[in-house]
Amino acid sequence: MTLPALLALGITGGIVPCPAAVVVLLSALSLNRLGFGLLLIVAFSLGLAAVLVAIGLVMVYARRLLGRLDADGPVLRRWLPLASSAVIVLVGVVLTVRGLVAAGMLRIEL
Repeated sequence: MTLPALLALGITGGIVPCPAAVVVLLSALSLNRLGFGLLLIVAFSLGLAAVLVAIGLVMVYARRLLGRLDADGPVLRRWLPLASSAVIVLVGVVLTVRGLVAAGMLRIEL
């Protein structure tokens, strides 16, 4: 991907209407603050565009970095899947514990 393609991705993603933008616009309209609502939607769209461009750049550079690594080496074949599964399990455990604490089914004292 080229930089202009990434910018086009961010711009098109940033101008796509979403339910949250409609809620903000309708709320601003009901409060007679249409200008403020439009400003919030523009800020939201610019932020979304920036995030999409950043993710695209990370993917491009990650692809280049992984292209330099040996695909048959132990890092990619053995340790990378293990590390990613460990991260997923850790996130699941943290979310489960936080949910149990929020529901009052578990008390943690530090």
